[in-house]
Amino acid sequence: MKRNKSMEYFQNFESSNIYKIGYESSSSTLEVEFQNRRVYQYFDVPEHIWEQFKTAESKGQFLHYNIKGNYRYSRV
Repeated sequence: MKRNKSMEYFQNFESSNIYKIGYESSSSTLEVEFQNRRVYQYFDVPEHIWEQFKTAESKGQFLHYNIKGNYRYSRV
């Protein structure tokens, strides 16, 4: 899977596990780049989940409880 150049990225946060997150609204694709530089894309993620992810106090906990296991994904 190619990385989308029109993706909106958000990295104005501190996390021990997640480096940055991104979202492409036209395809409802959420992208998560971890501190080890591995990148995963999650598909069919509603925009309100993206908005909640950006404001979540703990990005790692939000990913674990709200995204993993709920959406199809692929390693980029």
